Amino acid sequence: MLWEKPLRETIEKHGNLRMNGRVASTATKNRIHQTWHAAFGVLHEKGYKLMHSKNLTDDHLKLIMHTWHAQGKSVRTFQTDLYAFRIILARLNKGSIVKPLAYYLPDLKPSELVVHMNAERSKSWAEHGIDIEAKIKEVDAHDSRFGLMLLLALSFGLRRKELLNCVPAKSTADGKTWRVFANEGKGSRPRLIDIETEHQRTVLQHVLSKLQKNERLSWVGLDNKQAINRYCRLMRKFGLTKVESGVTGHGLRAQYAENAALIALFIPATLSGSNAGMDKNELRNAKIIVSEKLGHSRENITGAYYGSYGRTTVKFEIDHYRRTINDGIQHLIANNMLEKPDPALFAQCAEFCMRLFQCGIPANQSQIQTLWRKYSARYGTDWVQVTGEGEFERGIEVAATMYLRA
Repeated sequence: MLWEKPLRETIEKHGNLRMNGRVASTATKNRIHQTWHAAFGVLHEKGYKLMHSKNLTDDHLKLIMHTWHAQGKSVRTFQTDLYAFRIILARLNKGSIVKPLAYYLPDLKPSELVVHMNAERSKSWAEHGIDIEAKIKEVDAHDSRFGLMLLLALSFGLRRKELLNCVPAKSTADGKTWRVFANEGKGSRPRLIDIETEHQRTVLQHVLSKLQKNERLSWVGLDNKQAINRYCRLMRKFGLTKVESGVTGHGLRAQYAENAALIALFIPATLSGSNAGMDKNELRNAKIIVSEKLGHSRENITGAYYGSYGRTTVKFEIDHYRRTINDGIQHLIANNMLEKPDPALFAQCAEFCMRLFQCGIPANQSQIQTLWRKYSARYGTDWVQVTGEGEFERGIEVAATMYLRA
């Protein structure tokens, strides 16, 4: 199309800096191009023969926004689109034509125009009813490289870009951490992720056994754009989309964040947790630990992954904890969901039974085994070993309340 070349040239010239003057990331530049390309597509579809972005008017923007609203675009995406318009038009001395979102969508209530940064519901695959272990086996049978990516995304919270750019042998050279190098991460920011669980070590051994020494995880022979297209195509093929299953690839990163929180001493709000019994500074420090694992520097960013407790402080009550576990067990009994005891797990379950008994909660091996398998499924495996202090108690509570969230 004739308008594509001048549009691309304008974006290449004016889309390299953010509004604050800092260099824009590749993702931001791509998003700017996608927004403008889609906008011009709408205008030409409606009969407007616009050739240059400098000729965009207020009426054009109104038409674009109304069209996208009718197509069901979210408020959060609208805000991103307005930012993309504002960046380019400001450098064309037309920034004043970009108005607040309420101007374009006057029929929406003010409360509907607010972008909620904190997750109100879990984005994780497990909380959407996906059997991750089974799904990864299904994927693996079709494309083993993609199966390895899903395993690492769940086990280390890696972004798609980090998965496609990493060399696992190089990333884990010290045997203690997964290193995300500057050229791999978002915003060129490096980070270290501790290898702290036996399950992570097992996953790494499996991944390294499937690759040649110093081999990239991405598909051999594909450039970055081709690899992204293949990744997205496979997500659709296996029904791992918002439309089909309510999740995206980023949901594995959200699940990693929830799992990391459980190890770091608290139950996320998205898993029916509260700040019960936690000192404010203790909770903040735990959140910072999780945030750094995810590659962020701010504590509050984690709310986008596992929600917020709000301002209410809840006193921990052992009676409430007992009722929660007992309700979960009764649900398993009533729905004939209890597993047959596995002799190989007897010693482990006996220890778990004793720990619950000390909290005043009677439970047998079958009940404990069923609950702990539910918790273990969050890691995409059959049975995980307890990593940190209190993880068992938190894990059992999360498993016991899964039916309520479902």
